[in-house]
Amino acid sequence: METPQTQKEQPRRLFEFLTILVAVLVAGTTLWTSREKVPEWWFNVTLVVLVIIVVVMGLDRANPILLGRWEDWRKERARNKVAQKHLREFRDLVIVSRGFDGSVRTLLDNIRGQYENEIKSQLAIHALSYGDSDIMTVIYNIEKEIDESEGFRDSVLIMREFASVLNIFKKNLKILEVFAHEMMTTTGKPITKGIEADYEAFREKYNDFIKDFVGFCHKVNQETGTYDFPERSFDYLKKW
Repeated sequence: METPQTQKEQPRRLFEFLTILVAVLVAGTTLWTSREKVPEWWFNVTLVVLVIIVVVMGLDRANPILLGRWEDWRKERARNKVAQKHLREFRDLVIVSRGFDGSVRTLLDNIRGQYENEIKSQLAIHALSYGDSDIMTVIYNIEKEIDESEGFRDSVLIMREFASVLNIFKKNLKILEVFAHEMMTTTGKPITKGIEADYEAFREKYNDFIKDFVGFCHKVNQETGTYDFPERSFDYLKKW
């Protein structure tokens, strides 16, 4: 892969090559005009030397660029193979996440309904309203995009889109956690058993998913030698 240093050196290498090429052309022109004044063997040997100089200097200047292009192509090809190998697992994770939309929505609705009389702030009521109604459409579109994916770059873009969906879940779950602790402090009582049981059941499923998701991202990052998949962006849910 071309480094910034290599990219900076390319204009200098090109200038050096052109300077040498001009010098060789001048020498070649001089040699050609003087061909009748020098022995034939001298003319032939000198011409071969000039050609060798041009070829060697050209290869010397072009080699780092060509090697960089080759290395980029080789790595891209290897990453595409990794992405294709893991597409099914990626799709399975997206399918599992479908159920979180309804679960998070239900948890927020239940805790808001249970403590409606305790909520004094309209801002808090609004925060507990699950407003991401199009999230299932986004998830289904992601599944379709995975099926149509053609390589690693496509997978990275799809993963970013999927991570944005998970961030929505993350945001709403954080609101749920903060509100639950606030209500326990306000009322001096634990969260009602029904809501807590529903949360615990969801927490177990969600944490299993996060474990699989982080493992998947780590595996792809390791195999591709990149950090494009967000293996450290999502935490496990804690008990209330």
